[in-house]
Amino acid sequence: MLIWGYSTKLIQGLILPYACSHCETMNLHVYGIKKVFDVFWIPCFPYKTTKTVICNNCGTNYDPDQLGIEAKDIKIKTPLKYFSGLVVFPLLLAGAAILGENAVRHTQEKTQAYLADLQVDDKIIIRQKVDSSFPYSLIKITFVDKEKVAFVFCSYNFSGLKHARKHVRISKNGDYETEEFSLTLDEIKALNIQDIIR
Repeated sequence: MLIWGYSTKLIQGLILPYACSHCETMNLHVYGIKKVFDVFWIPCFPYKTTKTVICNNCGTNYDPDQLGIEAKDIKIKTPLKYFSGLVVFPLLLAGAAILGENAVRHTQEKTQAYLADLQVDDKIIIRQKVDSSFPYSLIKITFVDKEKVAFVFCSYNFSGLKHARKHVRISKNGDYETEEFSLTLDEIKALNIQDIIR
């Protein structure tokens, strides 16, 4: 799949008061041949312009120098649509950032709501600094009261949050250690909690 590249656009300019040497009609137009940088086929900006003169009647192509016209004196106005990628892509990035921020906020709100009402069999995904290759651990709540929260660790650690969430869906009781640990609710809240799954 092509992500970026360039396309060639032909932009019509002004009509010249010259006769075509081939068909002798007064139908010569200046054209700008613009190379436009594209991302996913959306034009971002033109980066090179070549000017030519074409007879619209017979199609004969002239170099402007042949007609005594300086190419630098010919002005070809670039349509704004060839700059559309400069507007579209920042808008897409801003939209993705807003959606990502909303997803993070939603997860944090859900986590806070679950922490306020922890239940037996809730699974908590925490991030630890012990092993940078597999930083995500999973604990399963086995007992909750006002004084303490008891839990067991999953036998596995995970390289990514996505893998830990997937394991929660497919895990069995044998995937957890038998040794039980306990912490106060405040100590649980102090852990680097990434998600709580009920």
